[in-house]
Amino acid sequence: MATYIALLRGINVSGKNIIKMETLRDLCVQLELKDVSTYIQSGNIVFSYKKTTVAKLASMIHDAILKELQLDVAVIVLELSTLQSILNSNPYLKTVANQKLLYVTILAEIPSSQILNNTKKHLPDEYVIIDDVVYIHVPNGYGKTKLSNTYFESQLKTKATTRNWNTMGKLVEIAEGYKEAI
Repeated sequence: MATYIALLRGINVSGKNIIKMETLRDLCVQLELKDVSTYIQSGNIVFSYKKTTVAKLASMIHDAILKELQLDVAVIVLELSTLQSILNSNPYLKTVANQKLLYVTILAEIPSSQILNNTKKHLPDEYVIIDDVVYIHVPNGYGKTKLSNTYFESQLKTKATTRNWNTMGKLVEIAEGYKEAI
């Protein structure tokens, strides 16, 4: 068994794509995912499953949500080790004291270099893209930045989902507890 984290894009935001976490957990159990746990209402699922590809798991969860709830939401699945690596690779950790100003956007795929060369920064906000992860620093808060999830999807031509730094850390903490129990 391996430990995975699924991140759903755009659920329970502004009254759209409403999914109760109990319903989401039940749906995951029907898919035979094990030790299913959700964290807050924004579509974070930690679970165990036999070793497989994250693409297969993302497709399974996406298709089940579409079929059972009639919601077409992007699903990005990460292995625990990938999420740990994301946390350890944040270039802003050494220079930004207030971690509440840090966000991470996970991309469904690595953007092409041509697209990357066309992206623009919006000072004072800044970001760094490493593979399929965008590390974001927003000194005035996420609510005031143009560097939203929609911005990155539009600029990088891929699906994405964004979480604040504290949520990412909590997901690792939950997932590491699973790993120890397995």
